[in-house]
Amino acid sequence: MLKAFKTWPNTTFAAICAAGVVSVLFLLSVATSLITSSFSSANADPPGNGCVTVSKGEYQGAYKKNLVRTRFGTYEKMGRLGSYSYWYCR
Repeated sequence: MLKAFKTWPNTTFAAICAAGVVSVLFLLSVATSLITSSFSSANADPPGNGCVTVSKGEYQGAYKKNLVRTRFGTYEKMGRLGSYSYWYCR
């Protein structure tokens, strides 16, 4: 029992180091999953025939002018939060 008390500072230091390594590995795995999910949705398929990809700025301009849906065509926003793709369909 006394031997455990003599190695107490070393045990605490080892536990702190282990917790630091585990937290760094966790953060790396989260960052890796975010990066791979953003690249996997970059090449999204068009929502239908006659659709062309447009920029985010063009979509936002049409949205501000209330021109997302007109008789000539519609602007579509597809994807997940943070990784949208923008389309104009006739």
